[in-house]
Amino acid sequence: MRGRHVASGVLALLACLAVLAVVPVVWLNAQLHGTAYADTVGPLAKDPSVQRAMADRVAETVAGGGEGLSPIVVDVVRQEIPAVMRTPGASRIWLAASLAARESLLTGNGGEVSVDIRELVRPLADRLGPAGSVLPSELPDEMTSIVLVDVPALAQVRTIARMAPTLAYVIPVLAAGLLTLALLTSLNRWRTLTVVGIVVAAGTLAEMLLIGPIQDSALAGVDDGISRAVLAAIAEAFADSLRSALIIPLVVAGVVAVVSLMSARLTSRRVDEVDRIR
Repeated sequence: MRGRHVASGVLALLACLAVLAVVPVVWLNAQLHGTAYADTVGPLAKDPSVQRAMADRVAETVAGGGEGLSPIVVDVVRQEIPAVMRTPGASRIWLAASLAARESLLTGNGGEVSVDIRELVRPLADRLGPAGSVLPSELPDEMTSIVLVDVPALAQVRTIARMAPTLAYVIPVLAAGLLTLALLTSLNRWRTLTVVGIVVAAGTLAEMLLIGPIQDSALAGVDDGISRAVLAAIAEAFADSLRSALIIPLVVAGVVAVVSLMSARLTSRRVDEVDRIR
């Protein structure tokens, strides 16, 4: 009897850990290998902080690529970029560049992931009219990239990213299997389900609270101000997306805990009444 109780407890604990991993892993897989990524990063083309960062980088790029470009033209460029970024064409350019950055994360070998803004220079030149003719027609690669991440540890992240499709399938199945075994071996299934609900709810809340520190840690190693601004906006978008995804398991786990606790008490009362009658 004691061995069964211990086995149920261990299985319940493992089930809780697996359940807590389900949403982050499924969410990560959807972002890295599905269409959710476009929904997350696409709207950032209209984000003021991203527009300011892009304006600074494009102005910096144009000033460096154009020989003898006057400060007045550079200032005009800086002022016009936000308007360019609000156009449908610029939004498509931003999304294409972001998708290319994701591809670089998944298939690259180094520790750098960047967004290429080369295609924004021509729409800018068109918007400036005759004044746009002074903008350089060709720019070197090193001048048109906004580095989002440049850390050696990215190789480890890349390995996890490549495993995401497999993990997104295996972990939910594992969680369901462990939870089923925990309930089958439990001496009091309602009580076990109550504990699982409480632990999962608390763990999910902890995951939501940890997003902020992880986000700060990701930004800590970025020294370039422009890259940091863009990465901060992207990180915040992903953080909001993950928090939204975690709300559902938090609510479900809370409901399961409450319903199971009530059912456990009701069952206990019925057992007591039967014992009294006997």
